[in-house]
Amino acid sequence: MKELTVKTENNIKAVMTGIEDHYQDDIRQYFKWIEAQGKGHSFGAIEDYIQHLIDRGASANTINKRIAALKKRMRQIFQESPLAGSFEEEHKLEGFLRRLKTASVSTMAVDKRKVINEDEYKLLISDELMPAAVKLICKFLWSTGARISEVLNIRIKDCKPQNGITYIRVFGKKRKQRTLRIATNLYNEILEHFKGKKYLFEKSTGGTYRREYVSTRIRHHSMRMIGRSISAHCLRHSFATRTYEKYPSHLVGLSKYLGHSKTSITTDLYVEQTLSDEMLEIT
Repeated sequence: MKELTVKTENNIKAVMTGIEDHYQDDIRQYFKWIEAQGKGHSFGAIEDYIQHLIDRGASANTINKRIAALKKRMRQIFQESPLAGSFEEEHKLEGFLRRLKTASVSTMAVDKRKVINEDEYKLLISDELMPAAVKLICKFLWSTGARISEVLNIRIKDCKPQNGITYIRVFGKKRKQRTLRIATNLYNEILEHFKGKKYLFEKSTGGTYRREYVSTRIRHHSMRMIGRSISAHCLRHSFATRTYEKYPSHLVGLSKYLGHSKTSITTDLYVEQTLSDEMLEIT
């Protein structure tokens, strides 16, 4: 296939990063890396980037999402290029994309790098440069272990303060309903800041925040404050991990609170799967 670089007629970077979907941030990360390496966009650059992710120890899920993002964008820009309609060039492109093998996920267990402790959490939200809105969303995620998609769609009418605790109805995967609980003083702090008319976390212009925006901000500030990148979902993992460690006999209750369809999912994610030498009492 003719070389696809930023020197082509269309600005490849603008096209690939300008499409708004859940792959947008993954594509931005790719371009950030190749530019730091002094590379142009090409087949070779993509292969080098994937190898960089592997060498860095990125999770299989992260690698697979980045590969899926690049495959989708490569097909999109091909269809918009002068090469579209050429069977030979399309065949070369698809041959390359097939060679981008996904990483195998050997276990569902949550990588410990995706979990932060209380001291790290306090350090994260102490960042004076973190927007107040993002800080409050972080507090809510840390306190409830909810999914970011659930949190950003909470309606005020589904929040019921009662005796110092606010009960919040959320809708998870497959519209499955459950109730979260937070301290009413945090709920009041959120209401006072956002002043939403419909949503708990409502933008000043109305409507909800994009989860990609929230996770990008959290990643940025976590790198500044605790020296590693975490996402909004890591706060869910952190909640689940510390709650299980504190109340290991309440696994079923934790599973229901997190909105898992099966207790086995919670077990696979958060229960230690191996025995240490000390546990085996090797002498």
